[in-house]
Formats: sequence, C-alpha cells, structure tokens
Amino acid sequence: MPFGRYLKAIRVQQGISIEEVAYETQISIRKLMLIEDEDHEQLPETDQVQALLRDYARWLGVDEDDIVDRYEINRSFFYQTENSDSEAPLKHNKRFFLRFFLTLVVIIAVAGLSAYAYFYYQPNFAKSADNVLSEAISDVNAESADDAHPEEVEPVAIEEAASPSVDVVPPAQTAKLFLKIDAVEETMIKIGVDDAELVAYLLNPKDHIELEALNRICMEVGNPDGVNVLLNNEPVAITGQNGEIVTLELTHPK
Repeated sequence: MPFGRYLKAIRVQQGISIEEVAYETQISIRKLMLIEDEDHEQLPETDQVQALLRDYARWLGVDEDDIVDRYEINRSFFYQTENSDSEAPLKHNKRFFLRFFLTLVVIIAVAGLSAYAYFYYQPNFAKSADNVLSEAISDVNAESADDAHPEEVEPVAIEEAASPSVDVVPPAQTAKLFLKIDAVEETMIKIGVDDAELVAYLLNPKDHIELEALNRICMEVGNPDGVNVLLNNEPVAITGQNGEIVTLELTHPK
C-alpha cells in the first residue's frame, strides 16, 4: 500500500481524526490531506515532504524510514508514468510514418513485378496453353480407344483394418476459490491468498475487489457490516460488531 493510503488506514484504524493529527503535529490539514491523497503535483519539495512524513509517522507510532521509502517509490513511479504518457504521441507518430513508408515501398514493388510478369510471360503462356490443349485431346482419344476393349479385372478383397479402441479420459478439473468483496462503508480489511501473507486494504463505499485462490483465503475484517462478501457466488456471513476484528478462513466446501 502506498505511503498516503497506508498512513490514513492506520489513522482510521486507531479512530483518530485528521484534525487531531494537525493539532498534535502542527501540520496543516491541507498538507495532511495532500499526503493521504498522494497528490505529488500539489505537495511541496521532496525534503519538506520527507520531514512531514517523519513527523506524521512518529506521532502515529509507524516506522519513519518505511514511510519515506514508500513515498520515494510512489513518487518515482508517478513521474515515470507521467513522462511515458507525454512521450507516447511522439513515438506513435514515428511508428505510423515508418509503417506508411514501408507499405508504400511494398505496393510499388508488387506493382512493378506484376507488370514485368504480364509483359514477359504473356506470349509464352499462350503457346503453353495451346500445347496443353493438344496433349489433353490426345489423352482423351487414347482413353476412348482403350475403353473399346476393356480387360477383365478380378476383384480384390480388401480387409478393413479394425480401428483400435481408445479410452478417452477427461482432463482433471481443478476447482478454484473466487472471492468478491463490495464495500458499503469505510472498512479496514486484510486478505491472504493460499500461503501468502495478509495484505491490508482500506475500502471506501462502492470499492470492489475480486481475488482467486487454489486452497484457502484468510481474511481479517475491521467492520463486519461494511462489506458484502461472496465466495463462488455464495454469500459469506460475517458476524461481529463494528470495530471488532473478525477473522475468517474460507476453503472449499466439503
């Protein structure tokens, strides 16, 4: 999870408002919102952002270096994506003109070869056609003469080869677990697929997640009433009170 959403998830999980964070850390609410929204275009210089992140993480009790590393990775990815989007039209135009030029060369070459073949092979083709027609007429006359004196041919018994029977074995089908989650309230959940570690998600209303697994899915839900869960299109009942962490282990039905 990137740096901003991670800090917000920890803050919400601890039941702390953004106003309380601003009062305790002396960081303006606007800068805190820019940090949680990961708005790199509106955030100040990198050194200043790193200092703000360390103050925020220290007050929440989160590893400062880990938050700064998350920020650097997310910032680098953001600007790489932005530069790629700006260079895409130029690369697209270059590829378009290169393909157009190659297509034009191929069309000219094919037209030239067709014209050459037409003028060079037309006289020889007419002569060859006359020879083929004469040979065909001669073959037909010869066959007619042979049919006038047919020879008796003894029938030959042909044994049909028995086709070996092949047992068709249907391929083995491996059932999977398909999980669908729809959030109706702000909810903090953790999900682990098969033997993987649990990954934290902060879901807002109308957020949707789909996952699949081979054997099992482990979940920790912070707000049982905030999500609707389907396993293989069957509803999963989650019992618990708001704020109580409910642990689920979903497997194949026996």
